[in-house]
Amino acid sequence: MTEPLIHAHVADGVLHVDAPGGFHAMSGLHALEVPLDHVVGAEVVDHPSDAIQGFRRGMGMALPDEHLGGYHHDEVVDYVAARNTGQGLVVTLRDEKYSRLILSVDDPGALATALTTGPH
Repeated sequence: MTEPLIHAHVADGVLHVDAPGGFHAMSGLHALEVPLDHVVGAEVVDHPSDAIQGFRRGMGMALPDEHLGGYHHDEVVDYVAARNTGQGLVVTLRDEKYSRLILSVDDPGALATALTTGPH
């Protein structure tokens, strides 16, 4: 199994997204903490990179199978740490710097459940 690009979990009513480590630390993405009441929705997708819109501005990296960085479109910014293959998660947010989080994580289904059924 491929190591996830990013680690994320829910604890104490907050979504915690760790900054990418190792080689991927060069992407410039940072750790995030998002209160669950700012999570509008969470959708498991077959290919998270298909959800990417716009273009990367500033720090970030794009490799043949990986996309990391802030992607700008329609006057919003998405936080992207996604692979072209495998399932991932698209988290829609409100009142945050990022409009969406597009993530390749260990278990997108379990994280989606935690985001949509946890205390908001």
